[in-house]
Amino acid sequence: MSPTTGEERRRRLRELRGREARDKARLIFLGVLLVVVLAAYFLAGRARRRPEPPPAPPLASEIALPPVDHEALARVDDSTDEARLLLETEAYRDLLEVARALLPAHLDALDEPTLPFAELPAAASELRGRPFRVRGEIRNLRRLKRPPSLTEETWAWLRTDDGHDVFLASLGAADAGLEAGDYAVADGFFFKLYSQSIDGRRVDAPLLVGPRLRASVRKAPPVTEVDPLLLAEVEDDPLGTDRPLHTAGKWHLLGLAATLAADPERREAFFAGAPELDYQLLGDLARNPAAYRGKAFLIPGRVPQEPRFSGSMPAGENPLRCRRLWFGWLGNPLVLGQNPIHLISSDAFPIDQDGARIYLGIFFQLKGYQDKEDNWRRAPVFVVAGARPAPREPNLLVQNFTWAVLVAAIVLAGLVAWLARRDRLRAEQAAAELRERRRRRRQAEERGG
Repeated sequence: MSPTTGEERRRRLRELRGREARDKARLIFLGVLLVVVLAAYFLAGRARRRPEPPPAPPLASEIALPPVDHEALARVDDSTDEARLLLETEAYRDLLEVARALLPAHLDALDEPTLPFAELPAAASELRGRPFRVRGEIRNLRRLKRPPSLTEETWAWLRTDDGHDVFLASLGAADAGLEAGDYAVADGFFFKLYSQSIDGRRVDAPLLVGPRLRASVRKAPPVTEVDPLLLAEVEDDPLGTDRPLHTAGKWHLLGLAATLAADPERREAFFAGAPELDYQLLGDLARNPAAYRGKAFLIPGRVPQEPRFSGSMPAGENPLRCRRLWFGWLGNPLVLGQNPIHLISSDAFPIDQDGARIYLGIFFQLKGYQDKEDNWRRAPVFVVAGARPAPREPNLLVQNFTWAVLVAAIVLAGLVAWLARRDRLRAEQAAAELRERRRRRRQAEERGG
């Protein structure tokens, strides 16, 4: 064997080993990459299912309240019966002007602070200049001009549901139509304990200075059952119209849902035997909505966690005293086709977390709307009283992907093991061939010698 032939063999052997090492490195890299992708997939799935913590309410110091002159208010006196007959003109006038900028949103953001009647008169100095919200029946309402400026003011005397009297003074006129006997809400800064004569009677009460008197509604007692007479007044939107929801019916069913949500045993009894909404039942409901109004349903599906599909809005003055109304558009193409379901609630309900849900809903009415192609449609509106996790059925797409990943991992592991065994056998064969060549070379050298 010539030296050239031996060198060529060694060169080819080195090239072969180099290619095998590169192939092995590539396979190891692909294996590590597969493990990383698989881990990221499962971790992302868990992160999507983890519920987000509710946002913390804003601090009072973060609210942009109108600036109040506390130095002037410190000179206000209501410690004696005589002092409560007087209004400190300068401080009162300044507060009347400042109170015009006090908005309902300020009190909403502060979680509707109520006037602590039990702490008066002891805490009057501490409470002076702080904003409060009071609701009650109007006992007296009048417009007057007070010297020396003769600026017209609105004075209201309210009596709360607990029997406490309150005065509200404002520069703004009260809501149109308000009169004695109506129910109203007063937002304002506490000024002092004040005494005045109304219709020949002396009335002592805390005086709030605010922007204006607004109409409100009395708090409703807990709703424990459906009122068929009230729901008989509900009218569904004709196709091609988009009208506000029936007010009385809406708050009646929202009150019932709130009662059921607070009492799981009562809720389970109410929804016992309730049918699960499907495509056929949805068609029956659309053709004859009045026959199903107030009926309990189990609604399977998912509410996407996107602003156009779910969220909340200010509830305004209402008999439940809830701050916001929550809504969601539920979809379930496999069961309900391309027919969205409109859900509403006086409390937040689960949306797009932990997959689909079975919502506990009470049918209310058909609501008109326009879809993204500007076609007029009608969606059923359900009031939500709670939700249950939907039975977890295997997702074929996820299942097939998981099996594909497992098969690929097994094949890759087998390929790596086969290549490692092949490399070992080739290395052993090359070593044996090398030993054989050396043995023959020594024998040839011995014969030649």
